[in-house]
Amino acid sequence: MSEDRKMVFIKYWPDDVLNGCALLTWQSELTYRRIIDNIYTSDNNLFDDEITWQVLTSKFNGNVDQIKDELIKKKKIFISNGIIRNKGCDKWLAEAKLNNKTASDRGKKGANARWNSSSNAQAIPTTNYKPLSTNQISTKDKSFNEFWDIVRFKKGKEDAKKSFDKIDFNKVKYTNIELANKYNEQLDNLPEWQSPKHVQGWLTGKRWNDEESLTPTDFAKKYNIEGSFQKYDDGVYYFQEKDSFGLMTYKYKKSGELVTSGKKI
Repeated sequence: MSEDRKMVFIKYWPDDVLNGCALLTWQSELTYRRIIDNIYTSDNNLFDDEITWQVLTSKFNGNVDQIKDELIKKKKIFISNGIIRNKGCDKWLAEAKLNNKTASDRGKKGANARWNSSSNAQAIPTTNYKPLSTNQISTKDKSFNEFWDIVRFKKGKEDAKKSFDKIDFNKVKYTNIELANKYNEQLDNLPEWQSPKHVQGWLTGKRWNDEESLTPTDFAKKYNIEGSFQKYDDGVYYFQEKDSFGLMTYKYKKSGELVTSGKKI
């Protein structure tokens, strides 16, 4: 195997894979997982031919045309120049190769420095670099992964990561761990009438600063709202009220302030 074909470590996110396969038939899911493994082991040269698809579906004799059509329509794979491709694999393979080359170059540079130094010369201090792999992640990624491991309502990891990366922890009084515990604390104290907030929206809205929400009955009583409670979403109470135009839906902030004009039903 050539130097370029020495494949290293590939990033793998179980949550993303499970969520991404949720709507696939079991035959297509098994085939898809085999495709991913074969893309990596073939260095992104998995041929789109009859033999390949027979091997991919050999365990259950699935309908190749249906499986292939489903995977393409659901954007799990695409065919390019006779090769079965996956956007995620393209990205992780490129990153793995770059990191592997960087590690190799650093190793060669360090070795050359040691071998070329004379025995009488003062030893040149060198940094001991460990080979890089795609499972080595940035400090920000590590911080998010620690946060994600703790939160208990795990929905929308990718979007949550984007929101997390925008947080300036120098200006937030919580650490990543404390923030995760704060989310779980609010989750534990969530009223029965209130749906759990996805982590992404919770982070974007800086919901760690939220005060405890009043029940719809207490909220209506406190702010003299007449009408029937509809829902609570993103810190806003929705009430259906009757006025001269008929039944209207009004939205209120936690402070009791009307945030929009009513919408006629």
